[in-house]
Amino acid sequence: MLLDDATAYEAGRDLVASTFRVVEGLRIRALGLNHYFHWKISVDHSVDPLAPEVRDALARRSADPHVTRIQVKGDRTDDHKGAVGADIQPSVRVQQGFFCSVNDHYDLESYDRDEANERLQEILGTNWDTSGDVALEIATNLVHLVTGSHDEIDSP
Repeated sequence: MLLDDATAYEAGRDLVASTFRVVEGLRIRALGLNHYFHWKISVDHSVDPLAPEVRDALARRSADPHVTRIQVKGDRTDDHKGAVGADIQPSVRVQQGFFCSVNDHYDLESYDRDEANERLQEILGTNWDTSGDVALEIATNLVHLVTGSHDEIDSP
């Protein structure tokens, strides 16, 4: 579900939560809260500075190599099982901009059906807003790394 309109964000959460409440017998194995951001940057930048060794390794065998995408992933630091992943690449929607995605992944595989459904409801009820805030912080930090500046950037 893609929610570009901020006013629809909570309604989207409620729709997802209620859908899983009414579907009987569904075994939920994972939940991903995915966040997408596009930023317009005032000057042209690339993600090359984040991976010079990778670019240099390719330079021995190709002309003008460049990094087109950086993707990172790490285990969760809270009480939930899963991982948080982030990706930054040039935006195809915004000229001279970046696209960042953050996947807040919860692994529910080890729970039985009823417990997994309870965990899903708990996550949607308590972590929805926090997930968006953390995703924005991660994406903002990635854009700062790419631009080499910690100056204020426009909101995505």
